[in-house]
Amino acid sequence: MPKHPTTPLASSQINHDQLSVELVEPDGMPAMVRIVWPPQPTIVPTVRFPETAAAIARLFATAATTLAGIKARRRHADSVAPGAAAPGAQARSRIHGHRGASSIGG
Repeated sequence: MPKHPTTPLASSQINHDQLSVELVEPDGMPAMVRIVWPPQPTIVPTVRFPETAAAIARLFATAATTLAGIKARRRHADSVAPGAAAPGAQARSRIHGHRGASSIGG
């Protein structure tokens, strides 16, 4: 993926692998979430699988919460100066995917 503005949402060392989740905001395109997994398969002993699955779930929950906070702050910035072109309006438009008030994932 070419270089675009990115915002880290969450990262964690899980079972000797570094996983990360980032918000990517390419110019002229809707924002997207990039999940970076290691290039090799992650091998987990069956006795550690529940712990590993829980750690991955926490990573995704942290990323989702961080993304929701970013979107809420941007909506708040829009409401402070209604009708004015607030700084970052282009980035907010990319997160929403268009000029409406919808959001990523609903």
